Amino acid sequence: MIRLIAQTGRRVALVAAMILGAAGAAGASDRDSALSVVQVRCTLASGEMKATGFVWPKAGQIVTALHAVAGCAEIVVYSEVTPAETVATDLISVDLEADLALLQLKDDMGLPPVPYATEPPDTRGNFVAWGYPHAAEEMIDLKVQFGGGLKGGVTTIGSAFASRELNELFRSQDYPGRDTKILRVTTTIQPGHSGAPIFDENGGVVAIADGGLLGGWRTINWSIPAYVYLPGLPASTDPIPKEASSWAGLYSAVTPRADRHNAPAGVAGQAAPDDGSVRQPANTSDGDSDLQIVRQITLGQALDYMRSQNETDPFIEEVEAALWDWRLLDDVVFDVYEDRLSGATVAVPSWMPLYWDDETGIAYAVNDSGSAHMEIAVFVGEDFYDTVAMANDYGFEISGWADWYDNDAPGGISDDAIYAEDQFVAYADFHHGDDKETGLYSTLMRMFTVSEDVFLGSSVYIIGDPEDRSDAERLEELMMMISGEYLTEFAVF
Repeated sequence: MIRLIAQTGRRVALVAAMILGAAGAAGASDRDSALSVVQVRCTLASGEMKATGFVWPKAGQIVTALHAVAGCAEIVVYSEVTPAETVATDLISVDLEADLALLQLKDDMGLPPVPYATEPPDTRGNFVAWGYPHAAEEMIDLKVQFGGGLKGGVTTIGSAFASRELNELFRSQDYPGRDTKILRVTTTIQPGHSGAPIFDENGGVVAIADGGLLGGWRTINWSIPAYVYLPGLPASTDPIPKEASSWAGLYSAVTPRADRHNAPAGVAGQAAPDDGSVRQPANTSDGDSDLQIVRQITLGQALDYMRSQNETDPFIEEVEAALWDWRLLDDVVFDVYEDRLSGATVAVPSWMPLYWDDETGIAYAVNDSGSAHMEIAVFVGEDFYDTVAMANDYGFEISGWADWYDNDAPGGISDDAIYAEDQFVAYADFHHGDDKETGLYSTLMRMFTVSEDVFLGSSVYIIGDPEDRSDAERLEELMMMISGEYLTEFAVF
């Protein structure tokens, strides 16, 4: 049975929920504190960013993430409760180590300050983040799980992540730092959640959502512990950054501009997973597939990621040469899905429906013209070697679509791509032939990864000469290739 991974939705209308007494994912106390949560909008030369903040330590003052407001020409704060908006007249203080900023508002909007936890939280408790992920128009509550570890809840960025990941993270920014104390978050926090308060059951702020590292384009998140950094924020004398943060596009939401420059674009939506949390944008299936959209990224962000892996990658130039308007880098986006069971992430252009085949366990997407077909397979074997065999079988199965040119027929995974000691496989190949159904020139790209007993395979099959494509069709095919080669992998923990 083939099903569309259907887009579903749930909006948490805070005021209406309180009036109606509706039951939600959050309890009464954190819902009360959520009345003082606001959306923070920052105007930059490159566009408008959106993040989250909360009232503290007194009415008329807002705490948010520094990277969400650094270098802003104007900062607008919106309260859904009032409803009203005002501007920030001053950036009172910042804490570089904590990546926190304290704003003074022109109008306090009648919102009271929230309480905060003065001691380390029991990370095994119940916690909820309230905020505006992906520039949501209405506030959303998200159940949060902290990762404790053997040494307890609080650790440092330097201790939590590998040196390679840190070098990439701090390549162009030195705050927060390796010594910053954090609470790791295992829940996938979205761009736009930056600065969002994470409340305990009593409505006290225990942490502030901040950022994460990308592995397979799934964020490995952290938060800033309130009891460590909030007390010292008002009196901090750290210098205020004048330039916009390089993290702004990663962890603060930029609203995609749809249907501009003759390019298709996706529609952001919401979903309510089984755990009662809400993700935006998100798609859920109604059956066996556990794929969910966990975030969106722009084409520009994808190219930046590709450069971070290989600055001289010729494919980057090929994609840029296909752009007829540089604003497309911000205007077209990928939907990034995660398989919650295996930790695998996959991506497709946001306007392209993703289908799920129950019988084969394969997700796939096809463009409107039928010239490009992408498949994503996630299989679980009995052990590493059984999974490698499954990967080979799948590889041969998808290789029957074309009559391949001499010496260019797809084969099995080469031995040098199998790291048996690490129980890991990383394999890619590219093939040319004539499509069996149409007789037209065709290309096949295959990307196979095996991690222990889990196989993640992606393939992109394109029929026809690229020279015969319209500009939009060619860009669409290139984005599918980016999805298959660069944005489909396992999350790094």
